[in-house]
Amino acid sequence: MTSFVWTRMQAEGGQRLHKILELKEAERQAGNGLFWWGVGNSLGVALGEHARAAGGTLPVIFSEMTSAADKRDRSPEQVFHWRAWCDAEGKEHDIPAHVLEWSRGAEGKESHYALVCYSEAPLVSGLQLFDAKACRNYLGNAPGPRQVTQLLASGLDADHSDGSYERGFRATLVSPWMVKMVSPREMTSAERERQRAWTPGADWPTFVASFREQR
Repeated sequence: MTSFVWTRMQAEGGQRLHKILELKEAERQAGNGLFWWGVGNSLGVALGEHARAAGGTLPVIFSEMTSAADKRDRSPEQVFHWRAWCDAEGKEHDIPAHVLEWSRGAEGKESHYALVCYSEAPLVSGLQLFDAKACRNYLGNAPGPRQVTQLLASGLDADHSDGSYERGFRATLVSPWMVKMVSPREMTSAERERQRAWTPGADWPTFVASFREQR
């Protein structure tokens, strides 16, 4: 059995999925294959245990959701830009210079999570069949319908031809696999518009740096 992470993707933080993929592809190119992908839930210590047992990396499957994103994700009142992450000892570190992480904001929200991923191939959502019913998590249960990001212990090599999820892509989780992001600040309306207006081929380092300049 091969452990892997499955996460579902849709609009988030005021950005449609196609725009998120454009931004993350630019991030991947700038990071020589390394990119972060924000998610709303932690996978706990089990993720590191399974990754270490597998030799240090785990497959991660991204599937487009079969339903539209909530209005609060498509058009949130607040969007947070995340500036730091915490390691296992609670020490804060700056987010890598090429990484741009954002999410829907909310009063009292002080943390978010990100999968630490690597891909040699461009991030393009294409034919990627996935059948959740063919999988089990590390506790032996079927994947939960509400948890967007899950650690699964079997089903990666199963027949997914009847899966309800049709589009997505694959990547690889690399150490530290998942991080807790902290130190959020609310993005301005001008920043949100600048993010929406970004086009592939524009200078990514300068673009990301412009968000770091805002304090």
